[in-house]
Amino acid sequence: QNVNSYRDLSVLVEDEESDVIQISSGFKTVYKPKKGGIRFARLLEAVSEVDPEMRVRFTSPHPKDFPDEVLDVIQNRPNICKALHIPAQSGNSVVLARMRRGYTREAYMSLVDRVRSKIPSVALSSDFIAGFCGETEEEFQDTLSLIEIVKYNLGFLFLYSMR
Repeated sequence: QNVNSYRDLSVLVEDEESDVIQISSGFKTVYKPKKGGIRFARLLEAVSEVDPEMRVRFTSPHPKDFPDEVLDVIQNRPNICKALHIPAQSGNSVVLARMRRGYTREAYMSLVDRVRSKIPSVALSSDFIAGFCGETEEEFQDTLSLIEIVKYNLGFLFLYSMR
């Protein structure tokens, strides 16, 4: 999907067109359909149809990029891998706000629950950053508890550093 077609709800004004669509519940980002474009779910489905013997996977989308239509395609196409990388970055809503991720721990957990209900055999992986800009021990413990609750199949863990 074209990242330029997403806008945070905070930038919407009353006089703009009202044809914006919230992509995933609990996430601030919305999608404004563009004429002549193709939705990611349809693109993913089309790619999977090219060669039914070819395994298809995609990686590292933002958690907002998992509307039901994408999950349905993953569930229904046997050659699309049932392994999803959904970067959490932190398990603490305050830290997520400082990171400007656009979602809370609760929204992320709701997404994980929705993914697992639609794709019961899914393998989940995620990215985590420790020590982000003043993260406290208590905030870090929330990340550890998220890891324990979700029971990821794979995690990529990083110590925060300035780029």
